[in-house]
Amino acid sequence: MLEWIDKAGYACAVAWSGSYSVTAYVGNVSFTRPVQVGDIVEAAARIVQTGRSSMNILVTVRSGTIASTLLNQSTECLLILAATDANGRTTPVAAWTAATEEDHQRQTAALQLKKSAQRH
Repeated sequence: MLEWIDKAGYACAVAWSGSYSVTAYVGNVSFTRPVQVGDIVEAAARIVQTGRSSMNILVTVRSGTIASTLLNQSTECLLILAATDANGRTTPVAAWTAATEEDHQRQTAALQLKKSAQRH
């Protein structure tokens, strides 16, 4: 599951930055419901904050049985990826701006998680 989370975050980061990106942080992976073998799994990633070269990405994982069309949230976690150039040096990314109240809430939560991670 962590590999799928990382791949979803990577795809989002590359789409946003237009360049190769490396994972710098994965945190707050706590499953609220189990994902069973054979379940349908969806990992959706979206930008919730950007820095100079970093992108905070929220990945939401939903899963459910093949017999049901309903997917329930299993976990939501924060990834931080850094855009890099061909020499492996960080490169600037476009700024992301929260457009909705939900975006603002996600941005605030991401910044709090990032601060918490830096303390530990």
